[in-house]
Amino acid sequence: MRLYSEERNVLALVGVGAVLIIGSLIFFAVRENAKQVRLIDGGTCDQVTEALYHPPPSYVCTMRNADGGCTMQTPIYKSPYMRTLWRCDGEKDFWRRSEP
Repeated sequence: MRLYSEERNVLALVGVGAVLIIGSLIFFAVRENAKQVRLIDGGTCDQVTEALYHPPPSYVCTMRNADGGCTMQTPIYKSPYMRTLWRCDGEKDFWRRSEP
């Protein structure tokens, strides 16, 4: 199958758009993490509570029918961990994973 120049242009545009979106999400996540660390280290935040968090399980298909559809799923449980609720002056509250 041969792609024409217009189709290649559209695929290139979609690819560039996807890279920009993923890059933006990573940039904002790193920036938000740095902001939270800076607030905690600056002493403007108080530790409100600590709680054990159980992440939701993932599911893996362990049995399929003749058509290839999944008939049985098995949960995979992730390890629970402690997390802390922080309350900062003039900022929204946020949860962060507690240090072990």
